[in-house]
Amino acid sequence: MGETGRSTLEQIPSAPVRRARVRRTSRPVWRGFLLGSILTPVNVLWVLYMEHIGMRGPYPSEMSLFFNVVFLLFFITLGNIAVGQFRPEWALNQGELIIVYTMLATSTALSGLDGMQTLLPVITHGFWFATPENRYDQLLTDAPRWLVVADKSTLFGYYNGSSTLYQWPVIQAWLTPVVWWLGFIAVLVCTMICLSVILRAQWADRERLAFPIIQLPLAVTEPASPLWRNSLLWIGFALAASIDILNGLHCLYPVIPYLQIAPTSGNPGANDIARFLPDLPWRAIGWLPATFYPAVVGISFLVPLDILLSCVVFFFWWKLMFIIAAMLGISGGWGSSNAESVFPYALNQMFGGYIAIAVGPLLYTESYVSAHSLRSTAFGDAHCWNWVSTEEMISSRRAK
Repeated sequence: MGETGRSTLEQIPSAPVRRARVRRTSRPVWRGFLLGSILTPVNVLWVLYMEHIGMRGPYPSEMSLFFNVVFLLFFITLGNIAVGQFRPEWALNQGELIIVYTMLATSTALSGLDGMQTLLPVITHGFWFATPENRYDQLLTDAPRWLVVADKSTLFGYYNGSSTLYQWPVIQAWLTPVVWWLGFIAVLVCTMICLSVILRAQWADRERLAFPIIQLPLAVTEPASPLWRNSLLWIGFALAASIDILNGLHCLYPVIPYLQIAPTSGNPGANDIARFLPDLPWRAIGWLPATFYPAVVGISFLVPLDILLSCVVFFFWWKLMFIIAAMLGISGGWGSSNAESVFPYALNQMFGGYIAIAVGPLLYTESYVSAHSLRSTAFGDAHCWNWVSTEEMISSRRAK
């Protein structure tokens, strides 16, 4: 199965072993921006309903490849192919489809669980939940009032409902913080784009990083891609869709059987292998559910084999450390809560891993950035920017 999946991906022109390029055309791309602008509010509402309003998941913004965006892109591309059969001049080109994908992915990241859904409580939480015991109001005394909403009468409707935003006192209280935070987010996004422009040549051209999660959107939007004629694609799509449709119908009509392929928020202990290990040291292994996530299976085909093998090996090594710690009497296994840190300090290891992943690539490319700056100083901007790249959507001069 693995070899078949690998050979299928290798048939795609934009497979991870090659540097993928979007075909350049002289046609205007305004239609991509228009369609992206229309779909962005729909996508944001969908994300908010899944992650915040329904609060039962799934949580697309927590995954590296946003499945909601791929889902929308999949059907947009199918519709685009159908339109191209009758009106070729109306069909979107690959560049326009990638613009739609980028807009939807960006809106998912900003509106997701670690984006706006975290920002709004930061603006209001400390003032609404202030009590004489926690003294949040004293802690936030010096907080700039143009960045927060501090009036409890204004926050009453926000936290209790049965009210509306469309009242002038409420709008007036929220307007200034929202404008300032939107300005900050816009600057932050622009900064990330500029950093991407500066580092792209080093990461993509010199280090030859594969960027595997972008390969699927590129393959879906590629006009001559064999992906659409691949039977494995439709078999996998039918299998994943059948599971979701069956379980979705069960929620509406409980008489329909439910296929328990993974734990849920209502039943976190489902499929947990640890329940068959009641005694120490084996029960120290902690939560270990047997799951079947079609999305994870699909993403694994895009991950380089060495990284995939490392994930599997070190996951079980991580679990083995809990068992060894229990055998030696150091700890009884996973803590009773996520806030409790016990040997081998899994949460601390996770945080250290994130820091290494975030800081490591920047330190590795420090020599490139330093050489970039020195060359700019010695030879002038014009020579430096020609030396870096001339293929960026935004010139390197403007990015800097």
